[in-house]
Amino acid sequence: MVETFTPAGCGGRTRHILAVLMFGVGAIAAAAALGGVLGLGGSLLPSRVLLAAVAAACVLGALRELGALHLPLPMVRRQVPEAWRRERPLAVWSTGYGAILGAGFGTYQPAATFWVVCAAAVALGRPAAAAVCLAAFGLGRVLMVAFPGDPLRRLAGAHRALRPANALALLVLAALLVPGAASAAQPVGRSDPSALGGVVAFTERSGGTSRVVVRVAGLTAATFPDARMPAVSGDALAYVDALGIRVVLWRTGQEILRIGGRVDTPALSGPRIAYVETVGPRTRLVVRNFSTGTVRVAKTVGPGVDLGRPALSGQLLAWHEAAGSHNRILLRTLSGGRTRVMAEGRRSGLTVNPALVHGYIAWVESRAERSSLFVQRLPNGRIRRVAGALGPTSHLWNTAIDESHVYVTRWNLVTNTAVILRARRP
Repeated sequence: MVETFTPAGCGGRTRHILAVLMFGVGAIAAAAALGGVLGLGGSLLPSRVLLAAVAAACVLGALRELGALHLPLPMVRRQVPEAWRRERPLAVWSTGYGAILGAGFGTYQPAATFWVVCAAAVALGRPAAAAVCLAAFGLGRVLMVAFPGDPLRRLAGAHRALRPANALALLVLAALLVPGAASAAQPVGRSDPSALGGVVAFTERSGGTSRVVVRVAGLTAATFPDARMPAVSGDALAYVDALGIRVVLWRTGQEILRIGGRVDTPALSGPRIAYVETVGPRTRLVVRNFSTGTVRVAKTVGPGVDLGRPALSGQLLAWHEAAGSHNRILLRTLSGGRTRVMAEGRRSGLTVNPALVHGYIAWVESRAERSSLFVQRLPNGRIRRVAGALGPTSHLWNTAIDESHVYVTRWNLVTNTAVILRARRP
């Protein structure tokens, strides 16, 4: 097919340049569209499973590239339709050839790398980023046509190292993905703290099960099996179970409210509850008054954007928006609707997981191997660092804050265990 894209095959130098350009448009557009579709599909699936699957695909692909494993690949065993070049206009057949090759699976595909890249695009779960990644594959197809021939043959047989080098790259990628797959898992131990007025609640995980524990000094702890992600406010407790979100009186277990559907991460304050709800490919932050029954959507985001665990205190609502290089803490006044950016992350780190109480806000910032817990007095007080974790295996995550203390989950990424740290509130 490459021989077609020559001045002789196209009918002149000008037509050759036009054919290569149209091929490039078709190849890059088709590859980017494929990446967008794969990324959109991945945004609806659990990240831990996807990362583990891609890591396994990398290992299998590497073994196949080395010849140690004879694994058939899904492919169409044909080249582009040769008759198009004779029967259709130049702009049509050149663009069509580009689209077929850019989509990857439209022709013979001897290497496993393409399918690993497709799996990685699904695991990425971000349509725009996945489209950019696959567009690079389309660009590679364009370079193949724009510069025909095998340049590796000019390097004294260096092309023989192509498959081993490909296998090495896949194994390196697998090694990088394994810690990510582990970190996407729910940690064993205690996490997800919530605290207010002397009441502390948290999730306790062990043996593949989780429960919510509520503790008050001088009282026997109250436990709620098959539950996670608690939020406390006075005698009220909200948590997530298999059916959605349940709000109860934690002293008696009496149910106040049940919210079904794809809902998660509740926050409580007085008669209000905030939570994250997934509707199709979009996610929205909802605030509900369970005394009056009114429901308000505070924020709606598309696939690939994480709203995290919201925080609620009186008329104040805080949440994070994290989407790759873009992450920030937002604070909104429910009565006035004004939204303020409290903290913003850089490309190399995360600024996530806010907590609120009586004029104070807390959050976590992670930069390289350093995680920090910050507290700020509202509206414009000094920002203070009250706890931290250093090293590639330790990471701070969910937070809580009450009248005297700040709480944060410290997650060990190697052992996948979690503990809750407590620090004095400044």
